[in-house]
This record gives sequence, structure tokens and C-alpha cells, in this order.
Amino acid sequence: MPCASTCWVRQLLRRVHAPAAIPNAVASLCANSQRPNLLLVADVQESVRLLALTSAGFHTLVVDTLPRFVVAMLPLDDATVIASDKFGNVVALRAPASALDLEHPPARPCHWDAVAEFHAGDIITGMDACEMGVAARQIILCSSLMGAVLAAVPLVSRHDADMLRALELALRRLPSVAGRDHLAMRSSFFPVRAAVDGDLCELFYGLDSTSQDAIAEDIGHDAPTILKKLDDMRAIHAL
Repeated sequence: MPCASTCWVRQLLRRVHAPAAIPNAVASLCANSQRPNLLLVADVQESVRLLALTSAGFHTLVVDTLPRFVVAMLPLDDATVIASDKFGNVVALRAPASALDLEHPPARPCHWDAVAEFHAGDIITGMDACEMGVAARQIILCSSLMGAVLAAVPLVSRHDADMLRALELALRRLPSVAGRDHLAMRSSFFPVRAAVDGDLCELFYGLDSTSQDAIAEDIGHDAPTILKKLDDMRAIHAL
């Protein structure tokens, strides 16, 4: 005769068993601290899914329209998650508001909206949101398979985003040492969107003054202003 603890374990295993919710195998799991009945599940091939635990079992709220071989993921808020795949891509996915209404859940799963996406050039194996200093802003710190440590910095000002995006576009026109197009590299698998390459922007430091002045004039700023903005981006995030 099985003991009470054995019966409880069997009941628990039956409760969380949901083969229909996960197509292949689970790569990562993450529960929502504010809403514990919501669960983010990363599939090894079918991207990230948002599940809701109800009395009837798991209910799939949000799925992705594209296959993504997820390696790591990090929830940013109730509706947004950032994930990396085994091909070096990083994507920020946001769930529609209608999918989070658990009182009237959608009859069919909704689709994630890809709000930001780029190719990192290396497989991101770990991500965490942290602050590098006492008064520093929060960033997303990433570690890669080849041992690099990367930082994703939020651009909270439209002026800063426009300036750095214009600087990135101007630096893309410079001859590449490797002979590869920068935009093609950052869009190796999916078109890059809502992301500025900080490594490319910091190449502005190494240019001679004539080239700096020419690029600054082209984007409607002066060279000292651009250099100060690059310094400020590192200072406010304690990088």
C-alpha cells in the first residue's frame, strides 16, 4: 500500500503534466513573481510560450509565429521577455494585452510581438537584469558561449536613440576591415529592429578629428557632443 507522501507526489506529477503545451522539450522555465499562475516556458525549437495554470490544467495564452531554438530567456515584466537562441539571435517579445486577461482568456493562443531583435554574433547562454552601481540604471547583462560579457542598455530618451541610430548609420558607410556588411551581419537570421550596435558606435572614438567632424556634420551634431554622449552612456550605467 503506497504511503501518503507517494500519493501526494503522484498527484503533483499528474497536475503539472502537460504534453500538449510543450511541443518538444523544455529549455527553460520561469514563473511570474507578481502573478504566480503565469508560467513562461522556452521550448528547444518552438520559441517561448506563455501558459496559465487553471483548475482544468495548463492553458496556452501566447505562442510565437517563428521557430526559435531558445537557449536562455529573461522576463522583463508581466508581458515582455527577452530570449536568445542557438544561432546567436536575441529577441524581445511582448504579449498583447488581451492575452493577459485571465478572467476572459482568449479561445485561441495569441502571438508574441517582436519589439526588438538583433544578431549578437555569439550564442548568449545567460542573461540577468542588474545595476552595475549604486545610482546606475538597470541593464541586461549577458554572457556568451565564447566567454564574452555583453550589456544591453535601455535608451529611455528619444533624442539619445535618434542620435545613436544616426551615428550607427553613418559608421556603417565606412569601409569594413573584414569586408562584411554590418547590417547584413546584425540581420543574419532576422531583420534587426529597435537595436543600436554600441560596439560600432564606439568606433567613433578611434577616428581622426577630420573624420569625426565629417560624420558629426552629416548627422547634425558636433564631434564633442557625440563624444560626450558616448561617455555619458557608460557613466550612467557604470560600465
